[in-house]
Amino acid sequence: MGILEDHIEWLIQDQFPYVKAQEGWWIQRDGKKVWLRDMEGSHLQNCVGTINRDLKRDVPDEIKQLMRKKKEELRKENARRVE
Repeated sequence: MGILEDHIEWLIQDQFPYVKAQEGWWIQRDGKKVWLRDMEGSHLQNCVGTINRDLKRDVPDEIKQLMRKKKEELRKENARRVE
């Protein structure tokens, strides 16, 4: 791996672990995995807020794409509950 790839991997592991979570899951910064369907609505909203804050940070586009994908997944889960 090159320096950029190593840096991206470090950022994901250290700062944005949720972007590596499998579909339907969220990984908290402490490493705890949480199934989206088990989250309370307020927790889902807090996760979206976390992603919104992280998207404003100066991070590589590759990570921002993963963030947007996870944000969309959270929104779909929230919409599923509203229906």
